[in-house]
Amino acid sequence: MSDHRSSAVPVVMMLCLLGMCAVIGLLFNIAEPEGGHGVAHSQFASTMHQGDTGSDRLIGVRWLGFIFALLQVIFFVVILLLGTSHRGPVLICFTISGLFYAATVAALIVTESVYAHGGARNIVLGFPLPTAIMIYGVGGVPIIFSVLYVVKFDHWFLKPQDMQRVDELVKQQRHDQTECRE
Repeated sequence: MSDHRSSAVPVVMMLCLLGMCAVIGLLFNIAEPEGGHGVAHSQFASTMHQGDTGSDRLIGVRWLGFIFALLQVIFFVVILLLGTSHRGPVLICFTISGLFYAATVAALIVTESVYAHGGARNIVLGFPLPTAIMIYGVGGVPIIFSVLYVVKFDHWFLKPQDMQRVDELVKQQRHDQTECRE
C-alpha cells in the first residue's frame, strides 16, 4: 500500500541533511572578520583581548544560521511523518504545525538580531523578547506535535487493523516456535 509520497520522506530528509552539511561547509570557508577573536585591550594589551557585542561579526553569517535552523525544523517535522501514510489531515496538521514552528524560529533569529543592535528591548513574561521566544516559542511549540500524537495516534499512526495484524503475527510466531520445539 505504498504510494508515491512514501518515498518523498527519505528524499526530503536527505536534502535537509545535505543542506545542513553545505551550510557548515560554507561556515568553514568564510573568512573570519577582522577582530573576530577580539582586539588588544587598551590597558592590558599583552595579556588580554576585548571584543564588542559580537553582532557586527555575525552580519556575514547570520543568514546561514537562519537557513540551518529552518532546515532543522523541516527535518524534524519530516521525521515525525515517517510512521504515517502522509494523507489528508495528517499532512495538513503537520504542515501547519511545522510552518508555525518555522515562523517561531524565524522570529527568534530576527528578534535576536534586532536586540543585539539595540532594539526590541521589551520584557515579555519576565524575559527579554528573544529569550521569551526561545523559551516559550521554540521550547513550547513542539508540544503541538506531542498533542497530535496523543490525540490522533490510533487514527494516523497505529490503526486498530494494524494492531490486529501485529497480534496475528505474534500469534503465528509463537505457534511456529512451539512447533519447532516439538
